[in-house]
This record gives sequence, C-alpha cells and structure tokens, in this order.
Amino acid sequence: MPIDGLIAQFEKSGTEGITSACTKELIFTASEWKAKSENEKQETLLNYRLAYLADTVVNFQNGLNIRNLSIAIEQKRKVILRKYASANSSEIRDRKVEAYAFTTNYVQLWCYEIGHDDHKLFTVSRIGSVEILEEPWEYEHNHVQHFIDVFRMHSHERHPVKLKMSLRAASLLTEEYPLAAQHLTKLSDNEWIFDADVCSFEGVGRFVLGLFDDIVILENNLFAEFIQKRLEKMHLSSIDKKSSYLCTP
Repeated sequence: MPIDGLIAQFEKSGTEGITSACTKELIFTASEWKAKSENEKQETLLNYRLAYLADTVVNFQNGLNIRNLSIAIEQKRKVILRKYASANSSEIRDRKVEAYAFTTNYVQLWCYEIGHDDHKLFTVSRIGSVEILEEPWEYEHNHVQHFIDVFRMHSHERHPVKLKMSLRAASLLTEEYPLAAQHLTKLSDNEWIFDADVCSFEGVGRFVLGLFDDIVILENNLFAEFIQKRLEKMHLSSIDKKSSYLCTP
C-alpha cells in the first residue's frame, strides 16, 4: 500500500485491517493516530516505508526483465541488455553480458561485461529489455561480487560511518535507501543514529551534503575531511559561476 493510502487508512480505522509489512508491529486506533504529534506520525510511517519501497521496486517492465534474467542465470546463458541507460557515460546502448547475481530487492545486477573484461553492477530499472542468447557462459571464473553498502556503492573496501540525524533525515534516508533502516537507532523523538560500513564516501557524502543542517558526523575524521573538501569545492564552483555570469556581455 502506498504511504498516502496508509495515512488515509490510519485516519479512518488505525491499524485495523492493515496487512503491510513493517519493522515493528504497531496497534493503534484512528483517534490515537490523530492525537499523535507530527514527529510521532513520521516515526510511525518510518516503520512501514522499508516494506512499501521493497514492494514497489519491481514495476511491470522490471518484472519481465528480472524474469528473463533469472532464467538466463539459472541456465548460465549470456544475455544482451537492450538500450541500457548508463548514468556514468550518459549513453544508451546494448550491453552483452553474463549476468550472474541480483542484489537485494532486485535493484542491481552483477554482470561480467564481455569485451570489457570486467565485472560490473547494472541498475535493473535502466534496462530497456533483456534478450537471452543461446551462448553459454565462458567467464564464470571471473564472476565476482563485492560488498555493496546501503547507498548502492560497491568495493572491496569498507569504511565505518556514524551519523546523528533528525527524524526528517532518517525518514528521507529510508525512502531513498530502504536497506539503511536496519542501521538506524532511535535516541529520541527527533534524534537517530546511523551506524554502518560504506564502500566509499561518495554515496553517503551526497546524502549528507543534501541534508547538511540535519546531520552531524560522529567519530570518523576522514569522512568529516571528505565533506569539508566537498563543501570547499562547491563554494569555489559557486564563485566561478557567479563570476562567469558577471562577465557575460
């Protein structure tokens, strides 16, 4: 059930008849829901967001692609990812690969890309369609899966990150990165701790910079230095842009 529908249900009859999965079972009436503060309501909804987002990860086209990819993986056959839209190169083109594993919730796909001699992660939602080939796998010895952090970055490296954040930041974190919910601990109504290993500071860094006033970095000086350098770079970039506007005839 979408979050908006869940709120409407709570307004009408509380948790009665709710079948959506949640991280902690809750029972309350409509009157009790209406009496909650905004923070309490957000905390309650946080309980359901992980399950809801997991359910909505796979749309119709993704479902068809996942079905075909699952068949190819089971039969150990090569596939062509038709019209794959790469976020890195900004290109849309076909990719011939050996797909061998999905990540959690079928969000990404581990593949060995033929012709590039490298294993990569492909985002399932960026695949136009999947063509299963008759060709069997040739490079199974190169099928490697690295650790993937909750921000969907992958590497053999791990860096501990600990953050204190507001309820707003915690809610947005689990909306955008559902697997982060298992690494959140509540301190108070408006304080949460996120504590997890990450593959690099890039993914978590983008999130922190977007909610800088709602997040405090704890313990990791290397991550704090990373954020400081990004802020300085953003400041210089902003000055350069303003200067170019002023110099334009």
